[in-house]
Amino acid sequence: MEDQNKLKRIYSNFLKNQCSETEISELLTYFDVADEFLLKDLIYAELLVPFEEGSPTVEEEIKLLQIFKSVKRINQQTLPKIVPLYKRIWFLRLAAACLTLMVLTVSLFIYLRSKQDLPSLSMEKDVDPGTNKAVLTLANGKQISLADGVNDSLAEQNGVKITTTAAGQLVYTFIGDQGKHSEMEQNQITTPRGGQYQLQLVDGTKIWLNAASSVKFPVSFQGSTRNVELQGEAYFEVAKDKAHPFIVKSIHQEVEVLGTHFNLKVYENGLRTSTTLLEGSVKVNQVILKPGEESTLTAGRIDVKNVDTDNAVSWKNGFFNFDNEPLEQIMNDIGRWYDLDVKFKDEELKKKMFSGSISKYVKVSHVLSKLSLTRSVRFEIQGNTIILMK
Repeated sequence: MEDQNKLKRIYSNFLKNQCSETEISELLTYFDVADEFLLKDLIYAELLVPFEEGSPTVEEEIKLLQIFKSVKRINQQTLPKIVPLYKRIWFLRLAAACLTLMVLTVSLFIYLRSKQDLPSLSMEKDVDPGTNKAVLTLANGKQISLADGVNDSLAEQNGVKITTTAAGQLVYTFIGDQGKHSEMEQNQITTPRGGQYQLQLVDGTKIWLNAASSVKFPVSFQGSTRNVELQGEAYFEVAKDKAHPFIVKSIHQEVEVLGTHFNLKVYENGLRTSTTLLEGSVKVNQVILKPGEESTLTAGRIDVKNVDTDNAVSWKNGFFNFDNEPLEQIMNDIGRWYDLDVKFKDEELKKKMFSGSISKYVKVSHVLSKLSLTRSVRFEIQGNTIILMK
């Protein structure tokens, strides 16, 4: 039992990037995989198992765990082969007995319903994933297109230098006396559908901007607070400054922090706003959140619940993560990232619940084919529209 608990602990730490070299070696030996990056890629990116209408039953869960397997990539064009771990059923039985969320999630990630090829899609042309791109609007109205792979000095405003990096990041840096700067000059960075970008403000705060989003901010912060405005979705790592709270304003909501990490999602015209706290503390319309909590603002009411924060920031880390989410919400995220419209031929499909994970840096056909494994939904791509049907 001690060895079983140790393996389970190492496995959990591996998913959190908290393993020592010795622990990683033990884990790779167990799974018969020589490379930790390959193992993590297989877990998080290659396989997706959506399930319908809530959580699976205990019987379904055990079935998933019983085919928990060791896999190795053949090449980038084929799915991994499946090698059942018959000799290691003791661990599977332990996991099934524990029924922990961690084990369930990983089982869903790496279980493949059949050894056949992914379902084919009817489409005129496949669509590539989004890229790092945005538009910066300066205080004087001038617009500058931002793209990936460019190191450049863009402008100087009121003693602040604006540069871009090859990694797709916009950086603001003081080049003069900080006390002489004005907060009146506002800039705005906007990502289109199919785009994302990173921003570092002059105070050191880092912002990751998702597709179809924008953040408005002062070139430099003056006064008692640091104020920015958000539309869409962004992940914030706020630089600590107890004397100057950081405030994010959006439709119907205001988030106040001193120094913390959180994700804020404000799509659908502000009808639903989600704030997920990873560390530190935030105040959302006078409601205090603790790490691991998420607030949802709908029709003027705020509800707070405990969540898996990895799901909220998976987009920043390169994945679509679905945890018992309605298909309509999932397709909204996919549509924004691939710059595609979405049409449901059957309204009932919007409410179907799915869970799973897949890389967002693959063609849209790959994502939709994985969702098709449920056999409960089919997809067609006509022009710039994804059509869903039973």
